[in-house]
Amino acid sequence: MYLHFKTWVRITWLMLFHKPRPRRILFFIGFALLFGLVFIIVAFFRLLDEIFFPRYRKQKIKEPVFIFGNPRSGTTFLYDLMALDKKKFTQPILYQTLFCSITLYKAIGLIIKIDKRIGRPIKYCVNKFNQFFIRYEGIHRVSMDKPEEDEPLFFLSLTSPTLWLICPYPKELSYLEICDNLPTKTRRRIMKYYKRSLQRFMYMFGKNRTYLCKNVFSTGKIDMITSTFPDARIIYPIRHPYKAIPSLVSFFRTAWKLHSPKIKEKSPETRAVARLCINYYKHIFKNRHKWAKKNFIVIRFDDLVKNPNATIINIYKKLGVRITPAYTRALNKFVKEQERYKSKHKYLLEEFGLSKKTISKELKQFINSYL
Repeated sequence: MYLHFKTWVRITWLMLFHKPRPRRILFFIGFALLFGLVFIIVAFFRLLDEIFFPRYRKQKIKEPVFIFGNPRSGTTFLYDLMALDKKKFTQPILYQTLFCSITLYKAIGLIIKIDKRIGRPIKYCVNKFNQFFIRYEGIHRVSMDKPEEDEPLFFLSLTSPTLWLICPYPKELSYLEICDNLPTKTRRRIMKYYKRSLQRFMYMFGKNRTYLCKNVFSTGKIDMITSTFPDARIIYPIRHPYKAIPSLVSFFRTAWKLHSPKIKEKSPETRAVARLCINYYKHIFKNRHKWAKKNFIVIRFDDLVKNPNATIINIYKKLGVRITPAYTRALNKFVKEQERYKSKHKYLLEEFGLSKKTISKELKQFINSYL
């Protein structure tokens, strides 16, 4: 188990001693207790994995597929479409990334079986817990028992910009934006932990399938991931920054209302989140020549939304994967159901003190190349 101790010290200082506020302090104490409990439990059971399931280290992760990109760029929609191919892909559920241990997986599986026999009280509690995240509905789905990004692995190791959700000091934690720029020794430790985590998951749930995951925040770790998994396939959906950037800002601000309600829509904090998105676009553009075309597949948001079937066919062709009749049926059914859904959430750059002129100036090369 890996923990970036420097980040823990910095977050603790920022939340407790840097401009201390009662509400923020109480929130952080509660978070620290919960985080510490989860970390200790997972670390302990991962040690048990080494005793009872040491063969997991030999688990191969062949040609994993990662969907990267900025939020509101169609990453979730594409992820849902590809995850329908159950024979080809396997993807993590939220609890599987939070409690990444083979021993824990088996223990949780046993608990689920017992829960079914006694009237599902635990399932009831999980549903109540999921209701806490209703505030994010339409921005990003969150549910303990549904497919999710594998970002919790990085959150638990304190190497994720999602820590800004807890600690609203993006400037002081800006080094978490692009983890590819961290010191070599740190990057190696993070990737060793990450690879061991994926090996555990695939050992338990792989069954000769391909690992599939989408993670918008792994855009800043793309060099680390492609170095660790040289045969990885990266799918990168692109949406115009004018529409993608304000959505992420709204996501963070919604979380900040719990402990820092005084953070305004137009503030240094919201501008810092916008900067994260801008830096992700720049990072991809800067490194675009490093990856072979067969391993780096770019798709446009508008194409995905207008004709998802054709987009999937194109992706599968580039992946060299055959589309089965069963997957075609599942795909058609899902697309038909999604046609009835329209997001009610719309965000504008101006809401957060941002301007199209500034964005277009900073991302001129990216926009001209891809949009």
